[in-house]
Amino acid sequence: MAAMASAKPAVRLDASGCPVEDSDSESDGEGFMVPGMFTKGLDIEDDFDYCFGDDAPDAVTISIRGISRDLGQTAAVGNTGDTIWRGAEELCRYMWLNRDSLVTDRTCIELGAGLGLVGLLACQLGARLTVITDGDDDTLQRLCSNMERNGFAAVRRGEGEVEG
Repeated sequence: MAAMASAKPAVRLDASGCPVEDSDSESDGEGFMVPGMFTKGLDIEDDFDYCFGDDAPDAVTISIRGISRDLGQTAAVGNTGDTIWRGAEELCRYMWLNRDSLVTDRTCIELGAGLGLVGLLACQLGARLTVITDGDDDTLQRLCSNMERNGFAAVRRGEGEVEG
C-alpha cells in the first residue's frame, strides 16, 4: 500500500522514532508516518492520518481529528486530551512492530486515551476487545467521533469509558 495522499503535511519517523527531514520521501525504511506538527491560521483543529506499515500488505491507517501537538500540549488550549502525545505515537510504533504477540486476539485497555490513537490501533490490529477510557466528557465525544471516523462503533459503558 502506498503512503496515503493527504492535504496535510506528514512527518516520517526513522527506526529510532526521530523525524526524518525529507517528508517527501516514499519510505523511511520502517514504514512509519505521523502527521505534521503545524496548523495554519486560527483554526487549531485539524485532521491527521497515522500510517503504520506503509507498503506492507497489512498496513493500517488511522484518521484522527484533534489539535496539533505543538498547540495542544500547552496551557493555552486547556485540555491535554485533545491532542496526540509523542508517547502515544511511540507506543503505537511498538504495538505495530510486535502486533502478533501484543495485540492480536487479546483484550486491550487504554487509560487516559484522549483522542484514542492507541486504542484505535489496537482495534485495527485485531484485539478481541478494546476498552478506551478518559476522564473528560468533551474528550470522550471527540474520541467517539474518531472511532466512527475509522469505522468502529463506540459504546459508552459508564463514566469515562468507551468500548470498541
